[in-house]
Amino acid sequence: MRAGRSRRARSFLPRSALRGAVVKRMYEGIVMVAEPARLDYLELVRDALAHALDLDRDTTDMGLEVPLTGMPNMSSLAMLRGMMFIESKLRIELEDDQLVDARTIGDLAKMIERQHVEAAA
Repeated sequence: MRAGRSRRARSFLPRSALRGAVVKRMYEGIVMVAEPARLDYLELVRDALAHALDLDRDTTDMGLEVPLTGMPNMSSLAMLRGMMFIESKLRIELEDDQLVDARTIGDLAKMIERQHVEAAA
């Protein structure tokens, strides 16, 4: 890093997941403050899993019905990293009991949406 330049944190949240949500800049980086109705939870889950599993979204099947256990590089640690990422972006705490029940990417997106809407209420 060159002298005199500050190091700025970069948000991993994809623009496609925001769809009109309010984004607030803070000194540590970009923090998402989103209205639940305007957030695309499926895109957020796909991007978080691709990041946590070190996958290329363009070449990996990440459809609604793809089982989480069948994804390449899936492990409990990778799943934890993906969920921690989502928790930090949405500022919610995901329930471990419900995470265990999610079998597909679609199940996970629905569960996260439900918890985010409940937390916002």
